Parts: sequence; structure tokens; C-alpha cells
Amino acid sequence: MNDGLGLAISFFYIAAILLIAIKLQNLPFEFSRKFVHIMAANWWFIATATMTSPWIASITPLFFVIFNAVTITFGWLPAINRQEHPKNFGTVYYALSVLFLTFISFQSGSSFALGGVGILVMGYGDGLASLVGQKFGKHSFQLFQAKKSLEGSATMFIVTLITLTVYLTYVNGMVMIPLVLMLSLVATLVEAICPWGLDNILVPIVTSLVYFVYML
Repeated sequence: MNDGLGLAISFFYIAAILLIAIKLQNLPFEFSRKFVHIMAANWWFIATATMTSPWIASITPLFFVIFNAVTITFGWLPAINRQEHPKNFGTVYYALSVLFLTFISFQSGSSFALGGVGILVMGYGDGLASLVGQKFGKHSFQLFQAKKSLEGSATMFIVTLITLTVYLTYVNGMVMIPLVLMLSLVATLVEAICPWGLDNILVPIVTSLVYFVYML
């Protein structure tokens, strides 16, 4: 499959997610936002299956860096953007981290697993942790400026552990349990201390960095 077709599929997929999110925006616990947060991470499978050029693969996340910044600035698309003051740029950070990890992972000699580890942990782990924390979080704690819950952090760890086990088995044909445990712990700790949507950039970048260093 050529890069152009992969790019077209990418935009079609993200557009479909946004349209569904608009239909879900009246549900509680910011479900529409987290639906996009989780489902957008699956774009990684489309990208790695259809594209080879780092420049073409980077077009989709680059577009959404700009798109998300504009919608936040003008208060558009509440289905995906928190309506807060000061404004929360979490969706911009999300797209920025995907852009960075996409570009480096598609380089010659690099590995798709490098980007996939960070992007999927951000999508599934962080997304489900937020949903569970908002709905079931009864035991809250605060580290620095971040207010989280034990229930959300436990979800982050468990979902990350499962996600990485499945993904690394899929791409590498095997999984190293010490690596998966370490990455899950790191991702959970980073998520627990990040306020203002910064987890959307720090969780994937730090997780992928730790994976890269471990695999050297």
C-alpha cells in the first residue's frame, strides 16, 4: 500500500472518530474526550501498516497539532476539548507527542515499537485511567500540582501492563516481563505527577525513551 492511500485512510479514520465523539458529547465523565483519546491511538496501526515515509506519516499528527490548537483557542469542539480557564492544551500535547514519535520511529534503522510503546500507553493507559478515576476515584492524592486517584493510577498500571504485553508480543514475537513491568511503573508515576494535560506529552515520550535505553 502506498503512502498516499495510507494518508487518506488516516484522515478518514480520525474524521470518523471526531464525528462519533460529537454524538457522545452529552455523556458524563468526559466520555467523548476519552473516546477520542483512546481511539486516536489506534491510528498507529494504520500508519505502520500503510506508510513508510517519515514525512508522509507525520502529516496527520502535524495537521492535528494545528487543528487542536485552533479549536482550543476559539472554544470549538467541546466534544474533544476541555472548556477550562486557563485553557488546557492537552490535545495539542497529544498530537505533538504523536508527531515526534512518528517521525523518529519511521526513520531508517529505527523501530516502529519505539513509537508504538509511547503512543499506545498514552492512548489506552492514560485514557482509561482518567475515565476510571473520574467515575470510581474515591481515594485521591496530590503530587505537585496534579490531583489524581489511587483507582485511576491502578488502572493506568494494569492497562499499560496489558497493552505493552500484547503490543510487544505482536511486534517482536516475544515480551520481556521485566521491561514491561518497568515501563508500566514509569508510565504510571509520570501520569501521577503531570497536571494541565502535560501527561499527554510526558507519558509517551518518557515511556518510549525508557524503552529505547533498555533496548540499547
